[in-house]
Amino acid sequence: MKQIAAKAASGPSGILMYHPTRAFTFGKWMGIEFGTLLLEAILVVFLLAQTRIASFAGRVGFVFVAGANVSLGTGTDSLRFISAATC
Repeated sequence: MKQIAAKAASGPSGILMYHPTRAFTFGKWMGIEFGTLLLEAILVVFLLAQTRIASFAGRVGFVFVAGANVSLGTGTDSLRFISAATC
């Protein structure tokens, strides 16, 4: 523990602050997010209608797997950005 404290005391440290110069319009970005999610929901309903799944549990499972696939695709981009920013 003392080695870690000595290394932290002797090494560089600092804070990075970033102030964007553009105006952030929260309503616009919320509208874009809503439109994206609505499009994804319409797509999964269309795909579900193309299947022959008859049971409720099967349909819920289909939507769950489709949602997991979408979240993995978008989550990977976010994790890649976060890991690059923290290196």
